[in-house]
Amino acid sequence: MLKKVKLHWFGISAILIVLLAFVLRFYNYQNRFGLAYDQAHDALIARHALSSGKLPLLGPFSSAGPFQTGGQWYWFIMLGTVFYPYSVISPWVFLTLLYVLFVYLMIKLGAELIDKKFGIIVGILTAVSSAQITQGTNLTNQSPISLLSLAAIWSGVRYIREKKAKYIFLLGFFASMAASIHLQGVALFFIVLLTLLILRYFRLKHIILLVCGIVLPLLPIIISDFGHNFFNIKNMLYYYLHDQYRISLDVLGRRWSTYIMSFWPQQWAHIIGGQKIIGLFLMLGVAIVLGLKIIKKSISKEWILITAGFASMLILLRYTRSVLFESYLVFTHPVVLLLSAVVIFELFKRSSLIALLSIAIIVLASLSKDFTEIKNATNYTSYYADSNSKFLLQKYPGKKFAIYDYKYKSTVRSLPLALYLEAAGAIDDKGMAIGVGPKDLLEGHEAVLNNEDTYKIVNLGSYGIKGSLNKDWYFANPSFIYHATEEWF
Repeated sequence: MLKKVKLHWFGISAILIVLLAFVLRFYNYQNRFGLAYDQAHDALIARHALSSGKLPLLGPFSSAGPFQTGGQWYWFIMLGTVFYPYSVISPWVFLTLLYVLFVYLMIKLGAELIDKKFGIIVGILTAVSSAQITQGTNLTNQSPISLLSLAAIWSGVRYIREKKAKYIFLLGFFASMAASIHLQGVALFFIVLLTLLILRYFRLKHIILLVCGIVLPLLPIIISDFGHNFFNIKNMLYYYLHDQYRISLDVLGRRWSTYIMSFWPQQWAHIIGGQKIIGLFLMLGVAIVLGLKIIKKSISKEWILITAGFASMLILLRYTRSVLFESYLVFTHPVVLLLSAVVIFELFKRSSLIALLSIAIIVLASLSKDFTEIKNATNYTSYYADSNSKFLLQKYPGKKFAIYDYKYKSTVRSLPLALYLEAAGAIDDKGMAIGVGPKDLLEGHEAVLNNEDTYKIVNLGSYGIKGSLNKDWYFANPSFIYHATEEWF
């Protein structure tokens, strides 16, 4: 029996790590899945696309400028919704399951890069990663980039090892798909470029397949822009060539000293989990371990790809003229986790006790942070949307509703309410007009529901939605949200 366990230690360890990842990502889920304006907005677009048989070609508007990304983000939500459209949280659960899958794939990639022990180390770090746990419950278009980044790295590694055409196609496809969903994915093109430079293998067939892989995810934007004077592409180019330079790096506080010694140790610790000091020591460990390997010329081509890729990403981020939120660094998660695991793996070669102690410190620090965030998580938006929708359905049995927002000042309440009613099959553009607005601005309106300190829900039927108040009320039904995002041209 013990012999069998020893033979299957890798598989058993991987299963236990994945189970831990599942628990950390799903425990107290009802209070943890992220629901705000952006999430409700995107979920409504996906649901309307499914119910009306439409295919969104464009994604959300970028925060960087007046252009949109590709519609693949909405396809992702549609895929998560279609499996069980009767539940609001279906796409969230779909996303979180993919983040559990990410842990398993990191184990497999680690085992492929070095050996099974290294795969287990990577898996442990990924399972308890605070950034991974947080991002895995947040339905925003940054979230899929983690998985696409991992896929791009895997494709680059496989192409370096096997030189098969399918891997160079996949490398271009995954990098381009990430960039099409969120602009941070552009950084993954360093992996594409470095793969070609490291291997120095330029067969015409492979280059053609690489270009095809890059172009394929861009087709939705190209098709949409083709009929609209290339609005998105021109605005995107204008932003990169002109608009971004209106923001000074000094204003952003992007000095090298603070960037390397303050910003990144903090972000590294968040990705790994735990305290800033842990992030700083791991970064120092990575510099020492990889520096020695480079000096001794014992670093493999695969690790040159990962290391040089990350260094290029660091430089790109340093000169990115935008505030760097934690969610904008999702594409770095696989690399940071792999590089951190390398430090621990090298410690095992010198002292198993020190290595195990290091893992224990990282895991305990991570779990301490994770448990605090999981335990204290709240989701008031979901609570109010759920309870308010149930109240309306009970107060007006058999009715369907059209949701309006007063001067678009209450989207944090109106859109989630529309989402819950849509999931219940109770949304209709010609339905009973229900308004949501700030309580202090709706003093003359009798409340249908008034169970909050800030917002009020009113019946607009008695006030005449087509009358003088029409200019103050904005439609918040899924059809309008979809039109304002996809058909505004």
